[in-house]
Amino acid sequence: MELVGVVQGIDYLQRNLRRFMRPTRRHIELLLRNGSNRIE
Repeated sequence: MELVGVVQGIDYLQRNLRRFMRPTRRHIELLLRNGSNRIE
């Protein structure tokens, strides 16, 4: 069975979960410049 790949994937997600959940800023079009451009 290929459990090594699954375990490594879980370890990677656990290490980076805080970074993945952080709000990020994204590019917004010029016409919508007054709007919000964060992804939470």
